[in-house]
Amino acid sequence: MQGRSRLGAPDADASRGVALSDRDAVAWLADRGWSVASDERPLRLYADEVRVRGFRMARVWHTPARLSSHPTRAPDGQRGRIELVTVVDGALSMRWGEGRSTVSKGDSILLPLDDAFEIETSVPTGRVEFSLPLRDPLARLSAATVLDSSEFSRILVALASSILASPLTPAESGYPQLTTAVEHAALAFLRSSAAGDRPGGVSSAEAALFALAIDVIDEEASDPSFSVAVLARRLRVSARRVGQVFAAYDSTAQAHIRSARIGVATRLLEQHRATSAEERERIAHAAGFRTARTMAARLREWDGRPAASPGQRSEDRGRP
Repeated sequence: MQGRSRLGAPDADASRGVALSDRDAVAWLADRGWSVASDERPLRLYADEVRVRGFRMARVWHTPARLSSHPTRAPDGQRGRIELVTVVDGALSMRWGEGRSTVSKGDSILLPLDDAFEIETSVPTGRVEFSLPLRDPLARLSAATVLDSSEFSRILVALASSILASPLTPAESGYPQLTTAVEHAALAFLRSSAAGDRPGGVSSAEAALFALAIDVIDEEASDPSFSVAVLARRLRVSARRVGQVFAAYDSTAQAHIRSARIGVATRLLEQHRATSAEERERIAHAAGFRTARTMAARLREWDGRPAASPGQRSEDRGRP
């Protein structure tokens, strides 16, 4: 399963109206990292699915079944991702380690990436599945967290369903912008769900300053001259105060600036196939890197975790 997400392989593809039963349904699920418990119940499955590089979304409906998945080490390029399931029909229960959660119609759950887990449905169940390369500090929810239905989740599901119901394929011009829209809608949902969840000892004022800092980074990180010092001036606080607030979240402003730039660079490189050094330099500059060489180095180093270890916090004095 190495090279695949929990929810699907990374190849660019779109398939609609998939209708399978028994062995064929089991094989389809196995290709997406699931093993189906043997029993005498017939299995029927219907699906629409889009896969493109590190992005996947699908609508899946199947009759009652017990599915299990096991942890795999993701390749470097697939770290820093989320795998989200929203139930749109029926319900499912999930077991992992000592934990168990029930996800009802309309609710969502983040799948654990590092632990074995099992999903069981006792009634026919439909769900929308997302495997997305999101690396966001304000959306850091614990795996196996059940997320209540909200306007944000309904918008996300409606957007995904519209794309899956359309005849468009990843080969279409403009399709990368659609996948980016889904990523942004998922990010909005996760940020809204995580808004009230902050580390112990962090005051509401610090949480508000942290959120504002992330917004400023999102807006300005693509400017190569943007730095932690510039961020502090925008926030009208000292650079030391910025460091204290990010340290409360076990992170650094420098790491988040770098994360934002890597996110932009990744999208631009996927949308525009750079075939020359000049094109790579333009993309690097548009993403906030001073040179293509720096961009390439940061992409190689990236492990999907915007937080830096305490020993790395001195890096905040430099530029990303």
